[in-house]
Amino acid sequence: EVTASGVISTVAGNGTEGLSGDGGPATSAQLDGLTGVAVDAVGNLYIADNYNNRVRKVARTVLPLAITTVSPLPSGVLTAAYSLTLTASGGSAPYSNWTITSGNPGWLVLNPLTGTINGTPGGNTGTFNFVVQVTDSTGAAASAAFQITVTSAVTIAPASLPPGTAGLAY
Repeated sequence: EVTASGVISTVAGNGTEGLSGDGGPATSAQLDGLTGVAVDAVGNLYIADNYNNRVRKVARTVLPLAITTVSPLPSGVLTAAYSLTLTASGGSAPYSNWTITSGNPGWLVLNPLTGTINGTPGGNTGTFNFVVQVTDSTGAAASAAFQITVTSAVTIAPASLPPGTAGLAY
């Protein structure tokens, strides 16, 4: 296997010629005389193991779809723009149909294609809870509960101080 960044890893065979490993981990198998490989529509790998007179199948391992962004989310500030992109892993990318399924505090807008939350908190400060769902390319869905705290902007009063005199306590 070669990742998009060019990292190569072994997915089948232990490097020793022979016939063993059927039903076990693919990387523990002994293979002999490989003459071809193929991948089916769902990502299973087929290896032509010529000297052993068989075709070996390495089943695609798919981790369950999960939203990986951790709650609580970074705090928001009243009347200040907020933006955060939620992340997911597992399942079958691409991920889509990001939705807030319950508890939207009203100012959040979730981009259904990117998972980016945007908005400007208005109204009340406090802690808000909501649930987000995402779907992968096979239709599998995952949900996660989130919490965001909205605080008021910090104000400094008075905005300016009277001038000081050098050498005297202020």
